[in-house]
Amino acid sequence: MPHHADVPAVLGGSQNDLVARFLDWAPAAAPEARAEGVAALARAFLYSDLSQSSREIVADVLALFTEDSSFRVRSSLSGALARSAEAPPAVIRALAYDVPDVALPVLVFSPLLHDADLVQLVTTRGEQEQAAIAARNAVSQLVALALVEYGSARICMVLACNPEVGLEPGLLVRMLERHGTDADLRSRLLLRPELPAPLRYRLLCNIADELGSMASDRLGMDERRAEHMTQDGRERSALVVAEDAGTELAGLVSHLRDEGQLTTAIVLKALSEGNLAFVIAAFSELTGVTPARVGGLLKDPEAAAFRALHRQAGMPRSSLSVFQQALGAWGEAERQRLEGAHARQLVAERVLAATEGAAAGLFVQSGADASRQVSRARLRQHAPEHFARAA
Repeated sequence: MPHHADVPAVLGGSQNDLVARFLDWAPAAAPEARAEGVAALARAFLYSDLSQSSREIVADVLALFTEDSSFRVRSSLSGALARSAEAPPAVIRALAYDVPDVALPVLVFSPLLHDADLVQLVTTRGEQEQAAIAARNAVSQLVALALVEYGSARICMVLACNPEVGLEPGLLVRMLERHGTDADLRSRLLLRPELPAPLRYRLLCNIADELGSMASDRLGMDERRAEHMTQDGRERSALVVAEDAGTELAGLVSHLRDEGQLTTAIVLKALSEGNLAFVIAAFSELTGVTPARVGGLLKDPEAAAFRALHRQAGMPRSSLSVFQQALGAWGEAERQRLEGAHARQLVAERVLAATEGAAAGLFVQSGADASRQVSRARLRQHAPEHFARAA
């Protein structure tokens, strides 16, 4: 029985007798030696200076070994050919449909598998093969859609973790429709830089909804209180996303309106935090007035023009004085060159001193948070050694 040492000799000699010598040797060779010999023959095909006729014959021989009874032989052939664009396409396709341990290197690395091949594999093979395809360096939107439609949450996670794959909005929407309850997938998608602002908001809302349900079902929280917590979480999620929305802000605000979430409360919360861009976008969405014009009207909240804007937006009359006081206070903070917590503290104090009711109450939390930050900053100046030890 031939040993590993026989392999180089088998592959030696002229091109004319290489194939004949190999086919004479292979049937009696042990699986380990045959695996080594097939890999060597594959490398000869890829890297040796074979004539065209010899290459065709060697390709035919390699195709024979895709049906070898030994898993080890087929796996060795897969490993030798997987990364090459010069491998015989028929051999690659045969290996792609083999058992997972043989197919995986080809599914992950082979540049010879086209979209039609990959979609067929996604729809007919198991989770291991799907995961390998999702991990490829290049995954088209067509293949990605097949993975999302046929794959589990785990497959979507592999796809979401692949930095080489761009995920279009429609694909992300479908992923959330199928597996939006999977917490790990949600967390991973939130790290994707191309995730549109409305979808980022939707993901955070899913988390807020789950926390509300958990508080009610598992912790025994009163249902009404749990609903309030959920709504507060949704509003905070919107404002968090809005902070970094940039050019997507108008689209996010429009989405909030469609969802029935562009309320007076969320606009006032944005105002309490100093997110004037959100306030401008909200008034523009609700009234049809251009953002530039809205921005100008907000600078003079006591004028009749702002009162008309407020009325046109459908805001309750009880909120008008709160908007006026808050906008006036932000103007004062700008004149005093106050920023951050100091500015938010001033605004909250002005609103709470001059107005009352539910609308004014929305400034209580922001004022308390700002006061704590201001106090800590003041203490840090007077006792820096304490904070250095605490850190």
